[in-house]
Amino acid sequence: MKKIVFPLLAVSLAIIAFSFTRKVKISSSNKPLVTVYFVYKGSGSQNNAANYTQQSAQPATCPGATNLCWFKVQNGTTFAATFSALDVNHDGVITSADGAEDHLNLELKI
Repeated sequence: MKKIVFPLLAVSLAIIAFSFTRKVKISSSNKPLVTVYFVYKGSGSQNNAANYTQQSAQPATCPGATNLCWFKVQNGTTFAATFSALDVNHDGVITSADGAEDHLNLELKI
């Protein structure tokens, strides 16, 4: 009887211990980098996502007749949050007045 009690006690303690462990979550730093380029169509308000096309590669050309060509959004950042960060003057338009010509995440026509 003594030979059976100790192994049963050890197995039951192991089951109890593992039943209360937490799952390890994958941190955002382990996720692959996802980049989306919002290419401005050249008409309509710049702060409206409907006036952009989305691409996964950096655009080679600059459509439209305005200053803004495209800007880059990475890893789940929203259009609105990125646009707001780039629109320093908060006037709904990204131009060189916002200091945007020195920014690596967008392209302006000059």
